[in-house]
Amino acid sequence: MKKDIGWKIYFLFFCLMAWGNLASLFEPDSPPYIYYHILIAFYKALHLFLDLNVVSALLTFLSAVPMFLCIYRIPWLPQIVWEYFFMVRLIFDLMGRPYEFIFFKSLWIDDWRFGLAYLFSLGALLFPSYWLLFRYAFQRNSPPAKS
Repeated sequence: MKKDIGWKIYFLFFCLMAWGNLASLFEPDSPPYIYYHILIAFYKALHLFLDLNVVSALLTFLSAVPMFLCIYRIPWLPQIVWEYFFMVRLIFDLMGRPYEFIFFKSLWIDDWRFGLAYLFSLGALLFPSYWLLFRYAFQRNSPPAKS
């Protein structure tokens, strides 16, 4: 039980981070909200970008469920459900984040070291969630890695 404390702390941090990301899409003073609504003001069809980001943020937030199940070793739903969930989350995280991509691109243009730092920090924050989700989806019988 004690060996999973790192994963439990990360889980709480991840839930807060995912909730903040999802909430920022609906908070009128947040940069993503402003970005998407300016895009939509120019061309209504660009609402698709906001929709993709909302789905991506929602999937990221919902991925807390299999992370929790993996940390506490609770089997729930058939394994195929989590395999598809993993793939859908991966696809939407790659395609449904235009604001983050533009932010990364602006950092990279300003100074490639800022862009690289952003990329590494984003990877460091999200990789453990993918790791737990992957373990739960594809290797359900094995415990999570030691923290």
